[in-house]
Amino acid sequence: MPKAKVFLSYSHRDRAWKDRLVGHLQVLEREGSLDLWDDDRIPAGADWLAEIQDAIQGAQVAVLLVSVDFLNSRFIREKEVPDFLARRKTEGLHIFPVIVGSCLWDQVREISSIQARPRDGKALASFRGDRVNQEMAEIGREILRLLVGDTEPSVSTPAEAIRPLHQLPSPPADFVGRETELTELRAEMQKGGFTICGLQGMGGVGKTALALRLAHEFRDAYPDAQIYLDLRGVSEKPVTSEEAMAHVIRAFHPETKIPEGDQLAALYREVLHSKRVLLLMDNASDRTQVDPLVPPDTCALLVTSRSRFSLPGLFRRDLDQLPENDACALLLKIAPRIWDQAATIARLCGYLPFALRVTASTLADRTDLTVSDYVHRLEKDDQKAELGAAALGLSYSLLPDSLQARFRTLAVFSVDFDLPAAAAVWDLAGKENEADEALGELVQRSLLDGEEGRYKLHDLAQAYAAARCVEGEEEEVRARHAQHFVRVLAEADELYQKGNDYILSGLARFDRELAHILAGQVWAEARIETSEIAAHVANSLPYVGAYLLDLRLPPRERIHLLEAGLAGARKLNNRPLEANHLGNLGLVYWHLGETRRAIELFEQALTITREIGNRRGEANSLGNLGLAYADLGEARAAIEYYEQVLTITREIGDRRGEGITLSNLGLAYKNLGETQRAIELYDQRLVIARELGDRRGEALVSWNLSLAYKTLGELVRAIDCMQVRVDFERQIGHPDAEKHAAEVDALRARALSV
Repeated sequence: MPKAKVFLSYSHRDRAWKDRLVGHLQVLEREGSLDLWDDDRIPAGADWLAEIQDAIQGAQVAVLLVSVDFLNSRFIREKEVPDFLARRKTEGLHIFPVIVGSCLWDQVREISSIQARPRDGKALASFRGDRVNQEMAEIGREILRLLVGDTEPSVSTPAEAIRPLHQLPSPPADFVGRETELTELRAEMQKGGFTICGLQGMGGVGKTALALRLAHEFRDAYPDAQIYLDLRGVSEKPVTSEEAMAHVIRAFHPETKIPEGDQLAALYREVLHSKRVLLLMDNASDRTQVDPLVPPDTCALLVTSRSRFSLPGLFRRDLDQLPENDACALLLKIAPRIWDQAATIARLCGYLPFALRVTASTLADRTDLTVSDYVHRLEKDDQKAELGAAALGLSYSLLPDSLQARFRTLAVFSVDFDLPAAAAVWDLAGKENEADEALGELVQRSLLDGEEGRYKLHDLAQAYAAARCVEGEEEEVRARHAQHFVRVLAEADELYQKGNDYILSGLARFDRELAHILAGQVWAEARIETSEIAAHVANSLPYVGAYLLDLRLPPRERIHLLEAGLAGARKLNNRPLEANHLGNLGLVYWHLGETRRAIELFEQALTITREIGNRRGEANSLGNLGLAYADLGEARAAIEYYEQVLTITREIGDRRGEGITLSNLGLAYKNLGETQRAIELYDQRLVIARELGDRRGEALVSWNLSLAYKTLGELVRAIDCMQVRVDFERQIGHPDAEKHAAEVDALRARALSV
């Protein structure tokens, strides 16, 4: 099989980025997987234009290194890119934009319509440390996937990349021992059928490391997915069973709106039905948290917990400290210079893997310390510390004062976090290199775990850090934390609203940071009356994340959040957002069936928007009132409100709002029996959805059109419209896709029999 040719298109001002990417891709070139081409490979004396044209015609992948200079290059924009697009359309050339510098690439239609790397739309230049290398390595892997699969990058490509079906973190590279436990657990896992294995014991004893080691051994036996979730059982707010089930469901169906109660449990079981899935639920609090998570019998469930409990079918394995030989082996694997002091240090660390790893990492890093001096200090501290805690305390005391302060403040993170979040709480915005170095040093000392751009404190380290925060320090850090995650929420919501390939990117970012977002909201809600920053956070959060919060949070939780937002808006005398929160509160009550309560809130919002002259807000309030009256069966009243909305949205150029209103009007006329008028309105809505790249809106209005055509007896047209929704839902992995496909098949059979 001939090697595939990869064409690198770039501005010469971005040569450094091109050379860096070439360095990564040359590994694949040497392995015979591909041929690279860029204009540095044009031979001396050759006709450079002809060489470029030949390379374009021979390429199977075109990598575009997008920056301001790339976008401003006439040759690239007027020659190279049009040729690539033409070959993409006629021959299936793969185009792969890589955003290397901040620029308005998302406003350039021919580029923004193609899925780019990095996935979140950020530029490579904004990354720090090893994150750039990680991203470039992933670019290489994705190019290989394109070539091997020979599929055009489309909606399905990013969906597969973002859908998190293989979530297992790596086990510690220095893992040693536990052979007896592994042998017993392997035997249970190999029995087949339904398996529950429980690893239980004190904090720091290595439960998670052992569970990860076992899970990685059995990955191939559970190919459909390996799902990992920290249940935060020892935190102030453990993950609920409902949240854990939602995490699993979203791994398979990212765009699903999660139901509540019995419907949630039923969907959880349905999603896992007949699949081979390995679930690792780490750090459980008790049986009541885990019991609802027991999956169907084709799956396996691994649970770790400090508590001891039983479940039907549970094989429980309690963990104790490492045997002395294994503890010494772990120490020497990390810091060989410990040598004959290993047994003493192992004893002083209580034979706990966490304490052993912290101690050995400190001695490996601080070569200026003699092992004997360290042991002496450890013995002194051990007299007044709990088992194994002396090692953590000594490693902390050996940090420079500035790094001690940074370590303490990381206690604000209850779950894993990234570099920008750390920089935010450390007040190092714009100084990510400095934050990156500090994180790297803490990882090196084993005071912090780091993998693939995410960092996490062991719960023992988090508790230790939190206990050492000085007066006033915690409040300042929590304020920065809350403000940062309001910005993160806004960015995720903006990605989601862009539609097309951005939908899953926005959802993935939101899901990854949800625990932090809600923690910031809890902090802010308690301080609305005493802190202007808190009032701003409470006020802003439900507004900037409106679309994602509506999709992801259950109604009662949204009411709580919106009421806090309303209190924040009133504290700040922010009338526009006061109206916005009232309107969204009304929508939640409307969805709950409390229509009269919703109308009261919509009318309050309408009064405010008219007082302040907010035409967009007025349109939203009128539209909401139309929905409420339609729900009460008063279609004529609803149409009056919708007609007012249509006038305003066209006046202010709100195409999305205009489209939604056209759908609502169409439904109202259909309910009155005026089907042809409804079809006219749906057709107008369809044009706008396609113009905006709103695939979900296109799918929904196509379904409404199908119902209208069925009413008129035009079954063939109805089938075509229904298929649009089925195709979309299959593409994103929606759980209702096959149910709707069955309806299409039934209608097709009916049409053939007529």
